[in-house]
Amino acid sequence: MKHTDTTLRRRLRTAAVAAVAGPLLLAGCDFDGAYDLPLPGSPVAEDEAYQITAEFADVLNVVPRSPVMVDDVVVGEVTEVERKGWHAEVTLRIKDDVVLPDNALADIRQVSLLGEKYVALVEPTEQQPTGRLEDGDNIDLAATGRNPEVEEVLGALSFLLSGGGVAQLGTITEEANLVMSGREDRLKSLLGSLEAWSARWTSRRSTSSTRWSR
Repeated sequence: MKHTDTTLRRRLRTAAVAAVAGPLLLAGCDFDGAYDLPLPGSPVAEDEAYQITAEFADVLNVVPRSPVMVDDVVVGEVTEVERKGWHAEVTLRIKDDVVLPDNALADIRQVSLLGEKYVALVEPTEQQPTGRLEDGDNIDLAATGRNPEVEEVLGALSFLLSGGGVAQLGTITEEANLVMSGREDRLKSLLGSLEAWSARWTSRRSTSSTRWSR
């Protein structure tokens, strides 16, 4: 009986120490949730990479661990997304051997029609590439953008097909221009993905109908 009481008191002391020490340890650490936990499969090691920031007016649903790509090849990942005034600042970790110009552009794109978002780094199209992007550099708002969302394209198309008569043609044109202005290349890519997805869906539906008819 005496041995049992001693063991019980020891366990209670251990539990009390843990209860006090736990909050103190957490208070001394900067822990921002699950994204701070180390995850396997990172595309780039921290000691073999450089880090830059990019400012976006809209980051859509880009989150830490989202990939960073150059020419559709993964070269890094997003490590942090923070609010900076009225826009977002995204921190990117990029492999050391990836050489990009200092005036590189950053776009938020989509792997496929319904796929995950990623940050694409590309060379400028309206000027010659200059310099080299290095650790600590920043890509400002004027050099960032995003693809049109599927909902935006379909919304404009729906408005055109179902809500518009000749009298509304001016309004329809204005709304469509707001969605597509400066994004013609991105919209072309998105419509290509939409066409491919639609073709696959139609093919599967035809196959299912044939099987049921048998």
